[in-house]
Amino acid sequence: MDEIIKQIKYPKLLLQIERVVSFHGYLATGAFIGIQMFNIAQAVLGFQEGERICVTCETSNCIPDAFQILAGATIGNNGMRIVDFGKMAVVVNQQVPTGVMSARGIRIYLDPAKTE
Repeated sequence: MDEIIKQIKYPKLLLQIERVVSFHGYLATGAFIGIQMFNIAQAVLGFQEGERICVTCETSNCIPDAFQILAGATIGNNGMRIVDFGKMAVVVNQQVPTGVMSARGIRIYLDPAKTE
């Protein structure tokens, strides 16, 4: 993983990695994937870092930590739900005001066949 980090030239990504590592303890592959999933969701949905979002993680391993640190989405503030299907996948929705019945969202997953 250190070799990958040395190749990253994007300062925002390096800062995100630093923040997640300080929470998670080390840069696990799943935590790195979680950071990338967060960035994809942010690009597609257009939310700002720190803006309230709702996240459903389909694994309890590593990926949720990226969303806890970068989005502040936790189980305690009802911003995160973990439904452990053992998949490297998340569903991210923007929070909407009370009474609004729809929200933009995206499901992002890692296809294991494409990692071989």
